[in-house]
Amino acid sequence: MAVLLRDACPPDLQVFVAPLDFRPSHKRSFQPDLLVVRRDRAGPKNIVHPPVLAVEVLSDSTRTKDLVFKRHMYATSKVAHYWTFDPDTREFVAYALSGTEYKQVARATGPERVDLAEPFPVVVCPDEVAKG
Repeated sequence: MAVLLRDACPPDLQVFVAPLDFRPSHKRSFQPDLLVVRRDRAGPKNIVHPPVLAVEVLSDSTRTKDLVFKRHMYATSKVAHYWTFDPDTREFVAYALSGTEYKQVARATGPERVDLAEPFPVVVCPDEVAKG
């Protein structure tokens, strides 16, 4: 997923791989698996402005936290786009912030391909992401 995003990422944005903290406040700190941040807002130690995109790769140990808690926290922290990828089921889901909640904008499983326009143009195929 990181390679896919880096290849499609426009020059004004930068892709980061965990561990890198997104600190929306002094009391909150999150480490998405991947973050896409505006280059002019990337700090030397952590990200304090909402990333353009947060991506979580689901696992048995983090699934509930990623799908419920982090999803809610990213929305309340105004992260514009939130994606999840499940390598076991090869399912990709893209959400976009609408008000204070995320709305699903795309879903693909296995060999299906989804063509996304936001936060930048990219085509995601779960099988290809899982292959690396």
